[in-house]
Amino acid sequence: MNKSDLNTKSYDELINIYFQSGGVIYAQHTPTRDELITALSLGNKLIGRIGVVDDDNIIY
Repeated sequence: MNKSDLNTKSYDELINIYFQSGGVIYAQHTPTRDELITALSLGNKLIGRIGVVDDDNIIY
């Protein structure tokens, strides 16, 4: 999805879309709306991993 479409969605809709797309959120992290939009628009599959991991698919 593109950012302009995602910006029209509620937080709950973004969470649902993220999980339906196979995304994972680290248990100790509550993603912001902006993190969800960024992850969905870039295809990132993990939000909020603690520690340093060299992986372009992770949003910190």
